[in-house]
Amino acid sequence: MIIPSFNHAEYIEECINSVLLQTCEAREVIVVEDGSTDGSREILSQFKDRIILIEIPNSGACIARNVGAMYSTGKILAFLDSDDAWKSNMLEESLKLFGQSQAELVFCNLLRIDSKGLDLGQLESILPQEDWFFMNPGKTPFPPSATLITRSLFAKVGGWNTALKSPAEDFDFFRRCAKHTTFAKVESNLVLHREHGKSLTSRAPIYYFEDNVRAVKALLAEDTAELKITQRILIWYRLHLMFLKHSLKLRDIGLTFFVLRSFARALL
Repeated sequence: MIIPSFNHAEYIEECINSVLLQTCEAREVIVVEDGSTDGSREILSQFKDRIILIEIPNSGACIARNVGAMYSTGKILAFLDSDDAWKSNMLEESLKLFGQSQAELVFCNLLRIDSKGLDLGQLESILPQEDWFFMNPGKTPFPPSATLITRSLFAKVGGWNTALKSPAEDFDFFRRCAKHTTFAKVESNLVLHREHGKSLTSRAPIYYFEDNVRAVKALLAEDTAELKITQRILIWYRLHLMFLKHSLKLRDIGLTFFVLRSFARALL
């Protein structure tokens, strides 16, 4: 179990306790403290011998996850964001599905909550089919907090791409995982997924777009032999159309022109 922690002092205690109180014990709980400045370290010190604490300079969630994986010893890895929490049977139900399938990645549905823990409704995770990532460039079928993966799969894909940030990092990571294994889904809401203003996904839309462009470029570079020119154009079209619709919804003229200019360049 790996928890990247950055400036979530108000949530980190609930997050860690949700792992420590699992019906199936987590053999090791690794918290990678990513240079927090909000008192998170003081809260983490209360857990002492119950967690493995690794402190690094602020480097971002991808590096923190990779560092945690490097220090871990288990055959199954889980990556829980420090502002999310697990329901008490998350680990038990997910491990059970590993034993019932050939999948190297297991995931579940989530319940969305706000900063105060109030219910915002279910977040339905998607079981991606073979071409899902080509059809949905820039989107992610589920967040990291909902997943468990084998160490061998993590090694095959080379960990998280440290050049990307959320949510493009998730699209990129799970796309690469899908090239090596099938996924299996627990049809239950086993994670409390928090939506609030301090989350990584609250960044300005233009940064989302730039990261997703990098993630799609990586996809196209890896799958050049498999994709025809028409497929490559469609992937770019779908990505740009998604952000164009988003920019119009936000009435963000700057983002609209940025997306249109990017698409024009992609066609040249």
